[in-house]
Amino acid sequence: MAKKSKSGDKKKKKGPKGKKAREKAKLDRQWGEEAFDTGRAFQKGRYSRMRNASDLKKKKKKQQEHDPNDDDEQVMMEATKKLEHGDSSGDSGGDSSEVEDETVELCGGAYAKLLKTIQTHKDNTKRDNQDSEDDSFAESDDEEMEESNKEEAMQEVLSEDDSSDDESVKGEATNENGKMELFDPFGDRFTRQAEPLPEDEEKRENVIRNWQETLKVPLPHVDPMLELQVSKQLLQEMQLADAALSDKETWKKLANRSFDCNREVLKRSWKNQNGNRKSNFTNLQRVLYPFLTRYADCLITNKPSSQVTNMTILHIANHVLTSRGRIQRLNRKLRAEQDNNNDDTSSDIRDQGYTRPTVLVMLPTRGTCQKFVQQLLQLIGGDDTVPKEYLDRFDKEYGLIPQDDEDDGQDPVRAHNTSEALKRRRKRVLEEKGAAWLELFGDDANDDDDFKIGIALNAKGVDSNKKEKANDKEAAAGNRVNVKLYTDFYSSDIIVCSPLGLKMATTSSEGGEGDADFLSSIEICLLDRSDVLMMQNWDHVNAVLDRVNQLPQNNNETDFSRVRNYLLANQACHWRQMIVITEVADPTILSTFKRFAKSKSGIFKTRRRILDDEGSIAKVIVPIQQVFQRVPVQSLSSLGDDRMKYLTQKVLPPILQRRQKRTLIYIPSYFDFVLLRNYLLKKEFDFVTINEYSRVSETSRGRARFLQGRKPLMLYTGRAHFFLRHKIKGIRNLIFFGLPEHPEFYADMVNVINEGSENFSGDGDEAEDTNNGSIALFTRYDAHALERIVGTKQSSRMLKGEKPTFLFFS
Repeated sequence: MAKKSKSGDKKKKKGPKGKKAREKAKLDRQWGEEAFDTGRAFQKGRYSRMRNASDLKKKKKKQQEHDPNDDDEQVMMEATKKLEHGDSSGDSGGDSSEVEDETVELCGGAYAKLLKTIQTHKDNTKRDNQDSEDDSFAESDDEEMEESNKEEAMQEVLSEDDSSDDESVKGEATNENGKMELFDPFGDRFTRQAEPLPEDEEKRENVIRNWQETLKVPLPHVDPMLELQVSKQLLQEMQLADAALSDKETWKKLANRSFDCNREVLKRSWKNQNGNRKSNFTNLQRVLYPFLTRYADCLITNKPSSQVTNMTILHIANHVLTSRGRIQRLNRKLRAEQDNNNDDTSSDIRDQGYTRPTVLVMLPTRGTCQKFVQQLLQLIGGDDTVPKEYLDRFDKEYGLIPQDDEDDGQDPVRAHNTSEALKRRRKRVLEEKGAAWLELFGDDANDDDDFKIGIALNAKGVDSNKKEKANDKEAAAGNRVNVKLYTDFYSSDIIVCSPLGLKMATTSSEGGEGDADFLSSIEICLLDRSDVLMMQNWDHVNAVLDRVNQLPQNNNETDFSRVRNYLLANQACHWRQMIVITEVADPTILSTFKRFAKSKSGIFKTRRRILDDEGSIAKVIVPIQQVFQRVPVQSLSSLGDDRMKYLTQKVLPPILQRRQKRTLIYIPSYFDFVLLRNYLLKKEFDFVTINEYSRVSETSRGRARFLQGRKPLMLYTGRAHFFLRHKIKGIRNLIFFGLPEHPEFYADMVNVINEGSENFSGDGDEAEDTNNGSIALFTRYDAHALERIVGTKQSSRMLKGEKPTFLFFS
């Protein structure tokens, strides 16, 4: 170590005095000789500094020709300048630039390293403080914050940008010019810029009509027979050109871009939820998911599939968590604003609805409800997110129904002899009904269609100090969602119900309209398994949708200063997203979708064309003649009467005159069943009936009498077959009063013709029944059902052909 000066020894004996001296002593202890020499630079007088600076400039000029570290020297000079300017207790007077040269020369690399460490520490401290203020603004204990910093923080958190949340849902996308831009699917919905549509009804309808003008988009990379019908303006907004619509990579980028906008707690569980695939989505999901995140009205015609349900649950969960996160964050900011006595910006915040619920999910049975909630829990963190007592109650009320193995009151000896045989027989019968039926109505399935449950989601953010630790278990546990089941509707985020259950909840005891204000701010309405809902009572679905997004009748403790403008303008239906998932495209479902799908974001529908060999008629395995008869109808309103007239005047008279036995008439609608039953009663014809309201004893007695030939005619409704899937034996002639809604029902009924009748061939009445077959009546309004049975190409020919009769032979 270099020899110290006398003044240095003297100071060391007396101890450091003054801030500069203490600073020099500290640097001396930490860095040794270089730091001591650097400290001398702060003690030189003005004349010495100018003279030394002049010498240093000359020396620097000579070294420029061969010094490769000139850039590093300049960086150290700038760092020294910043430090001296930021030191309020430094020497006054003198030229600061001259001190820079001398200081850099004296300190070398050690002092530059020290300056860099200090500056990095200051930046990290400032960033941590800023994150801490954003995460827990209302709970801050910093009483010494300056007024200017408070105002700056308030302006930042109350700005239009929604990225201050820990779980910010923004992703990056590349446009046609190669420029990176932010994509936020929630920006247009949740910011105060979402202004109402024009007040004039005609202008408003024109806007919606333009958004609903669709374009057919083929998808050869997913399925050559699958096509989309998408709003033209929606495609333009998404910048999808015609050439890019058939490109697999384009859809992959769109889906991944939308997926990046999800919250982290959902993205962590998605891969496991979606089947642990290498990519985030399947080919079908890549096409559907971007439109879901755009909040377009969706009609998805697809067989029951977990990939479609999972994708919908992901969208719903992300919507709820993002909306609740914004509201909770702005609540904290407004409380902080009130503490500062600043009420200038609170009136500009429009982030809420009239009530808390934003998602309505309608499902057919309790069993489907349990499956939906389980998938939701798995996506947001598993069963640990729900208190155990509520989860046990939910599993008991919505889970599988336990079967009692013991039959009380039965003779033990008889039970021992018959139990095994009955179990084998019942197992065989249930297997014949199919896996789809067992899932809905099996022995252990909960098929109750009267239920309703409220679900609340509350997200917990990540501590800013733990945010940088990717593998920190505490940080991962902090970023979770707490779920509450059985919450009051006004305290819920998601309402899962059946149409019957919700209609009863919104109907008063006197039969009038009850309280339905909790449906006033619904933003996503999901109808899953709509084909099953149609078999229950579709009028309940329409009745519930009529009450969604209506103006509330009561105050409900609403903060009207934060209610969105389009809600105040009674235009909530144009910001509501309708999602309808169905296995079959029935006119009843299509009519409801057209009536209630009014989103300003546009619409998209899926349609799959049917090949001739994929229709249900290709599954008929018995050799039999199948006749399709087109019935002329005047209008849709007279459809039932015209078909009934054709049946009673053209089809039934020959059967009644010949007294033909074992004829079954399949009737899809219960109302048509009542009309035909009354007609046969009036004619005093002998027949039996099986409908969805028949008792078990009536059904068993009717099937036995029909099989034995004691009753020549049976009326069988489509809903009875949907719920019971009976295999009616003894049929020789089959008449379809209308085409079945589900295509597999056609093959189910035709394939049982002549089954079981061989045991009764000696009753003397079978000679006239040699020409067995089926006849199906259809009209031009049955295009969808006919397409599913005979295929797209054949159905088009049968609907537009000149001849009304068509014969198929299997």
